[in-house]
Amino acid sequence: MQPLANLFPKLRLHNSRLIKSWFPKAWFPKAWFSKAWLLNAWLPNAWLLKIEESLHRGEIPKYASSTQVPLLDNAQIEDLRQRALGVMGYPATYKPVLHRQHGEHLSPRRGYGLDYDESRVYQQGDEMRFMNWRLTARTGEMHVKIFQEERRPSAFILLDWRASMRFGTQVRLKAAQALRAAVLLIFYNHYCGRSLAGLVFDEDVRWLATSHDEQSVLAMVSNINQACPPLPTECQQMDLASVLRAIQNLLTPGSQVYLISDFKDATYECRSVLAQLAAEYDVSAVHIIDPAELQLPKAGKLCLSAMSDDRVREIDTSNTHIAERYQHAAQRYFMERETLLRGLGMAYVRLPTNIANIEAELTFK
Repeated sequence: MQPLANLFPKLRLHNSRLIKSWFPKAWFPKAWFSKAWLLNAWLPNAWLLKIEESLHRGEIPKYASSTQVPLLDNAQIEDLRQRALGVMGYPATYKPVLHRQHGEHLSPRRGYGLDYDESRVYQQGDEMRFMNWRLTARTGEMHVKIFQEERRPSAFILLDWRASMRFGTQVRLKAAQALRAAVLLIFYNHYCGRSLAGLVFDEDVRWLATSHDEQSVLAMVSNINQACPPLPTECQQMDLASVLRAIQNLLTPGSQVYLISDFKDATYECRSVLAQLAAEYDVSAVHIIDPAELQLPKAGKLCLSAMSDDRVREIDTSNTHIAERYQHAAQRYFMERETLLRGLGMAYVRLPTNIANIEAELTFK
């Protein structure tokens, strides 16, 4: 279920077209839309003024059909950029200087940098300008200086947009909250001087090109900020383990990796792949959940169908016994995943869809 505002097409504040813009054509005969009296009878001018004021305040999105337009508008993206600056302690008006590719962070590799590490015996091919003449004179054997090489660190963002992420009961879809977290982390890591890469996966894998500067980072944000229509039930989706295996050979050792998902298939069968990833990289797991997944809403009798089959099940959410059983099962389900991910040494964060200030929940390194 999507937020109510996202179910309507683009709002148009014109008297003869407002109802046509709000409601699907199938609800009314075609001839009704040409009747000006219908609008005047249903929507008084005071309502139109309230809608227009809400649009100016940003309470109603100008483009509200979530199946046709990107999940985030420009104002929301700019808000996330400013939140990233706030996390780093910068003012919202801060204009970052473009980072050079060599970076300013010490690498485990030793080479020709600025910070002296040690000296070793001269080998053929070493540059003479790095000779340690004092040590050479003292020992009688040629030595060269070795420095701590500076490398630009990198970050990789994996964004899950499979069918289970295209669900939401409060405020926004799980996919929308995952997108907000991804955009915030992209800006944060960019301002930290890290090069960025990533992928989005659902029924296929969409790779995000490596970004080094402000322009390429904005292009990455635009690339992941897309419409999120429901996926067909018959479509084949990528499993998490396969995606993790695909990226392992592409990551630079020591990279910061962010996994943003609901981890529906992060079971103990997937443990070996997750363990290998956590052993080689600094991994943060952002677990996206919807409040209804933790506790059934009190909505009376509901007919629900599982994503794995077409069977329809009727559940009485007002039944206290059923609600308690569901809550205990949900707590056990989420605790198993949290225990698995934390046990592998990952930084684990649970991020509900109804949380607005996501920067207060995420882990920044």
